[in-house]
Amino acid sequence: MALTSLRRLGASDEQLLAFQSRYSTRIEPVRFRDAPLKGDPWHVSRGNIHHHPGLCHWFEQELKTRGRQAVLNEWIPRLIDTAGVDAFHALIRTALAVESGVDEELSAGLAYWVGSWKSLPVEDGPRLSITAREAFDRLRGGIDLGAPLTGMFGDQLGQLFESREFRQLIRWRGPNMGIAELAREAAQIYLACGHFFALHMVTGTQAVH
Repeated sequence: MALTSLRRLGASDEQLLAFQSRYSTRIEPVRFRDAPLKGDPWHVSRGNIHHHPGLCHWFEQELKTRGRQAVLNEWIPRLIDTAGVDAFHALIRTALAVESGVDEELSAGLAYWVGSWKSLPVEDGPRLSITAREAFDRLRGGIDLGAPLTGMFGDQLGQLFESREFRQLIRWRGPNMGIAELAREAAQIYLACGHFFALHMVTGTQAVH
């Protein structure tokens, strides 16, 4: 994901190789046992990242036998409600894999999305008729986004899930706001505050597009 983003920003081959060399030292080795899935992955592997190797193999076979369009038509509607889990990373990886045309990458993206699936806590009630900037400002008013959060990025989002202000905004959608308008608003919010979570509003909208 990072290499694709850097290329789009104009990075040269030398810069990409240098980044890869630096970042590869931070990547953890595969720690999940490679075992075949037993049963429907939606029921046996949803939310279980330890099944990632088996999910990759399962999706590879599905893509070979059914084709990518049929697989995407079945799985994207199942997964899209939890696109924001793990800071949109599963969505972003899947979207980049769709653009690449490489089935191995697409199987890995879908496997990651299924394995990282979480049921998002949502406050019941009507959707708020506010702009994206007003929603982010409301969130910042109820949570100290500058306070240090512990753990990995996904764990940090989990800590935000505990906030009622955050749960109220999970299924927010601006009035008459399409993806292009939301992307522009997200970019303006990020440029105004520079917050790392706001950056993922930008990358998330690009992936949805």
